Amino acid sequence: MKALIPIIFLLCFTQFTLAQVCTSGSSENIALIAGDSWAQYMWDDGRYNPTFDKFGFADKKMLAKSRSSNPGAGYTGDEYAISGSLAIEWGDRTNYPWIDNVINELNANPSIKTVVLSIGGNDVLAGKSEGGWYQDMDLDVPGSELALLNRIKSDILTVVDAVHALHPDVEFLLSSYDYTNFSVSPLSCWIYACPKREDLSYDPNNPISDAGLNQMMITIETFRVNELAPVPMVFFDNAIGLMHYYYGDGINPPGTLPYPIQTLPYGANFYGGNPDQPALRSNFRSGFDPIHLDADGYEYKIINQTRTFFMPRFRGNVDLTVFSNGGVEDGWSTGNGHGNEAIRVGDASPSSSYAGIISFDTGDIPDGSTIDKVSLFMLRDGVMNVNPFSDQATFGAPMLDVKKGTFGLAQVEDGDANEAADAVDAGCFYGSVSANDYALRIDLNADGLAAINTEGITQFRVYFPNGNPDADYVSFKGGNAVMDNDVTTESLAEYMGSAKPFLDIQYTPPVQLHAKVALEGPYNTSTNLMRTDLNTSNVIPTIEPYSAMGLHNGSEEVSPATLAAFPVVDWVLLELRDKTNPATILETRAGLLLENGDVKDVNGTDPVTFSLGDDSYYVAVRHRNHLAVMTLNALPLTAGSVVDFRTASIFGGSNAVNTLNGVQALWAGDANVDTSIDAGDRSETWNLRNTTGYLMSDCNMNGSCEASDRSITWNNRNKSIQLP
Repeated sequence: MKALIPIIFLLCFTQFTLAQVCTSGSSENIALIAGDSWAQYMWDDGRYNPTFDKFGFADKKMLAKSRSSNPGAGYTGDEYAISGSLAIEWGDRTNYPWIDNVINELNANPSIKTVVLSIGGNDVLAGKSEGGWYQDMDLDVPGSELALLNRIKSDILTVVDAVHALHPDVEFLLSSYDYTNFSVSPLSCWIYACPKREDLSYDPNNPISDAGLNQMMITIETFRVNELAPVPMVFFDNAIGLMHYYYGDGINPPGTLPYPIQTLPYGANFYGGNPDQPALRSNFRSGFDPIHLDADGYEYKIINQTRTFFMPRFRGNVDLTVFSNGGVEDGWSTGNGHGNEAIRVGDASPSSSYAGIISFDTGDIPDGSTIDKVSLFMLRDGVMNVNPFSDQATFGAPMLDVKKGTFGLAQVEDGDANEAADAVDAGCFYGSVSANDYALRIDLNADGLAAINTEGITQFRVYFPNGNPDADYVSFKGGNAVMDNDVTTESLAEYMGSAKPFLDIQYTPPVQLHAKVALEGPYNTSTNLMRTDLNTSNVIPTIEPYSAMGLHNGSEEVSPATLAAFPVVDWVLLELRDKTNPATILETRAGLLLENGDVKDVNGTDPVTFSLGDDSYYVAVRHRNHLAVMTLNALPLTAGSVVDFRTASIFGGSNAVNTLNGVQALWAGDANVDTSIDAGDRSETWNLRNTTGYLMSDCNMNGSCEASDRSITWNNRNKSIQLP
């Protein structure tokens, strides 16, 4: 029987937001779109920010200032998404303000790290009469096609270089175009399509075909990619053939033609769709427009950009993605009822709320890792009456609780809504979930991160603190959700390949140090091994000795069975020191030194594990009656790093070690642990002569203090530790 501990539902929205390390619902401008009419329409249609919201990133915003007509040279307005603008105008900063307007926007919004740039299409479409591209133009003037494309390339680089001169960390996403359709009705042909087809033809009496127009688009994009891909911070959104993929080409149905290739190198057939067929007329903005897509078409282009460019940046360097367990472990609980058909979040009645319960196996996070970031994603499946996420004045701010383990049993139960959690109010919510398939994202705060279970199941509870007389809730897809086969319903599910809830987890694994050490005292130059007399005499303590010496604050303990199973020489102490100040010790760990020089954790097989994560550190090693040594430099350490003190460059050089058969060994003889070998150590060995056991004065570590130990201190006199 589970203990029922009431959840405190009385936090107001202000208290909720102040309790977070992030602010639910906050947003920042992360990109701007600039260029010609394709940029202007993509912005004016208002599809960018809803697409980011749909994919779970409502806090990421696109920004633009648009103008539906090109005002010409000398204009002084502040817009930069200009219908009809040409690359040659963008390259002319004297007469056109477009580049400066972009730079001014970047100056005003330092959070913007991406410029989506759409230019060059109008320069090509100018055609023969206005000096643009046209079919077989090289037959008139040899090299003219390459000259035009090189000039467009130069104009693009002018934009890139001008921005990078002031904002070198800004990335450029060069927006491509798609197949055209100049086959408009005879009535509207005269408005633009027919004269322009003639302009793009070598012979007006033999107009360029639809396949030829498609090849024009392929030629342009092939040149741009080949020439500009090597430019740092420049990327591409290949959309050639994108409309064919989503809508078909009139011959092949949607989803059957190739998706445009997005990964460099593109190869010869990087384009998608069918290059012999135009895009469907229904994809265009009007009956006479052969070039501009309608709002839905541009939305798919924005989805393409989001999937291939923005999503990897939004998610960051994810170390582990875990999908929910599903079955009876996902569902809802009201305190007196439960279900598994969906994850419901909202109210069931004035006195009862739906708490969504989601279960994940987070046991694949390496033990000892520092969990840096966790985001929970869920996809909306339906809504009953009012969406509580859109009416927080009534329902309060949404809440997330985290349980390290399970609220009761692993399966969802009646009382899960009221069970105690390890972290309450533990996340920040992003997303309107305004329609089905829209994603809700919850970023965990520090309390939530601390409640993640690295050894098994972590359960989450999502709920609203308030209700009203009606049942108002959102249903989210659970771990049993399956993907649909409709290519037109693009969402986070298609991007992830699953509609199930999932966690994106970023963690820093602990440093696991494969250290190798030689001690002069027990070292045998004939075998290049160290003696294990202390172990065979059963005098090595099962608890590390360095805490008692004031050098450590640990509790490493080895079992007698492990000591019996491995050729242990003694305990040693490893230190990780600050990469900028090597006198600062950041963490210490005691380990077992084996006869071959390997330092192992207390199980005798694993490397020594630190809680610190990947970074650069100075590494030092101590032994209770040898002089400690440290690496000469800070070394980059990860989960599999090797530091071999027997051959490594050592701080203090040859004075810090004794070289035996080419092996660097720690100086033996610091019997009184005062960091130097002198008369005091010699007296220590003399005073304890003829005694046995685990002795500081046993410098050769054979289990007894005798004349040979006194000789070691004499031979190594005046040696001192070389640590800072």
